Amino acid sequence: MTASRSCGCQARRGRRALQRRVVLAGVLAAADASATGFGAVSGRVLNVTTRDYVSSAEVRLQGTELSVTTASDGSYRLTPVPAGPAVITVSYTGTKPAQVALAWLLARGEDIVPIPGTKRRAYLEINVAASYLMLSAAELATLDALGNASGARYTERMMQMIER
Repeated sequence: MTASRSCGCQARRGRRALQRRVVLAGVLAAADASATGFGAVSGRVLNVTTRDYVSSAEVRLQGTELSVTTASDGSYRLTPVPAGPAVITVSYTGTKPAQVALAWLLARGEDIVPIPGTKRRAYLEINVAASYLMLSAAELATLDALGNASGARYTERMMQMIER
């Protein structure tokens, strides 16, 4: 059994598309595939420019709806993967979830001023970088469709600890 892998990686910063050099390392679990006709592909996604493993990248099995997001260490596991050749693609924007949230708030209008709190300079720099992130109309619509956040911030037990 063989598995071919291709990596189609593009990152968006502002309105320009940048090419990222990312290595997709994966292993097809042939033992599982022989008995059931399905197996698994797992591995890690590496940015060869920075030599860092890539978290929050989307790993997708082409021709199917199967996709996963890489963990903080760049690892992923796709299952069930049909036996035979497989083409896997990786999409990576390079943005942090907090940056997307801030960019979404900034896109709401000039009368909205988010005030993120942080204690560390590194997080401050990440937050400032969000002001350069331009979300497309489709991305804004997707975020808007998520609805409003609701519910208590803390559980009852945690509230009792706070109110001491």
